[in-house]
Amino acid sequence: METTILAKSSSRDEPYAVAISLTETGLSFFCNCPAGEWGKYCKHKMAIVLGDAKILYNDEQIENFNKVSKWISESDYPFLVAKLRNSEKELEAVKEKVKNMKEEISRSMKEGLK
Repeated sequence: METTILAKSSSRDEPYAVAISLTETGLSFFCNCPAGEWGKYCKHKMAIVLGDAKILYNDEQIENFNKVSKWISESDYPFLVAKLRNSEKELEAVKEKVKNMKEEISRSMKEGLK
């Protein structure tokens, strides 16, 4: 099965087309935005995976969006999204640690260090 959802664009008036295919091998996404054409992560595909209906170009997309949302919920995408969110939290913690280390080095440079 395949369906297409038209997604809003922040850079042009025309929508981008996100094609979603459900096959024996799994659920795949293709977007015709510049990043999507290279097979990269794009906000249009990700918004659909996250169930963000604000990405829809118009209300006529809602039926396909709901169908695809069901496909997504029955796939491993929710697990991958959870892993992504966890990695983002870990990254933020590391960024905070780096910031604190820079502040410590800065204090040491000002106050002196043996």
